[in-house]
Amino acid sequence: MLMKKLFLAVVIVIGAITTQAQEPPKHHKGQPHNVDPATKAQKQTERMSAKLNFTEDQKIKINAINLDKNKQMKDVHDKFKDNKDMLHKERKRINKERAMEIKKLLTAEQLQKWEELKKEKKAKKEAQKKSEDTEDELIEILNN
Repeated sequence: MLMKKLFLAVVIVIGAITTQAQEPPKHHKGQPHNVDPATKAQKQTERMSAKLNFTEDQKIKINAINLDKNKQMKDVHDKFKDNKDMLHKERKRINKERAMEIKKLLTAEQLQKWEELKKEKKAKKEAQKKSEDTEDELIEILNN
């Protein structure tokens, strides 16, 4: 009985790994890196506006910020695509600049909502990481 359960668990893990290996690599939110920076900026601004209720003036200014930062991201990706550490460092820097510039344009209420959304996103990310760690532990147990 124990061998049947172990065999079943191994088959499930192998099936999951095989299925995952067949999926094409995804980039942030499933978007490829070659998306036009202007199109990406427009979509980012629309998503943010839906959550933070931007005024028309804020939409215009924030779209300009997103466009500028997306162009920088594209340049950084092209420049450091073979150096993951530098790519990560530069992307983090650009995103920090983006956030600082956008925060200057937000009302107190919008800023509070921004911070709440940021906390929710961080908690979701941590829960996902914990789930991945648990899956890795299961695979390691099954492999030993």
